[in-house]
Amino acid sequence: MFIQCSTEKCNGKDSRKRKLAESYRDPVNKQSRVCTVQKIETLPIAERAKIIYEHLGKKHLTSDEWNVLNDLGLLSKATNIDFEVGDIYKGAGSFVALEHLNKSGFFRVLDK
Repeated sequence: MFIQCSTEKCNGKDSRKRKLAESYRDPVNKQSRVCTVQKIETLPIAERAKIIYEHLGKKHLTSDEWNVLNDLGLLSKATNIDFEVGDIYKGAGSFVALEHLNKSGFFRVLDK
């Protein structure tokens, strides 16, 4: 399934008609056809934005729909940030750690 978008000029204004479509091959003529699954312009903005985003129609989203997706939290990936002491030195080797400590002034603090 994919998002099919068309624009029309009506009363001097450009309007979009977006729909969720599915492509298939006609068994008789062997030509590709497109079947409309759902017209999405009549849906509420949150559902419409979610459907367009999920079916890779990002280029057809309006700025209001991007804002709604951001408010719903669909644009941010939920990752657990987990840091421990010494993560900066994992796999770095002792020489790199020693140079970093020298540049940061850590040894000067310990000498006092």
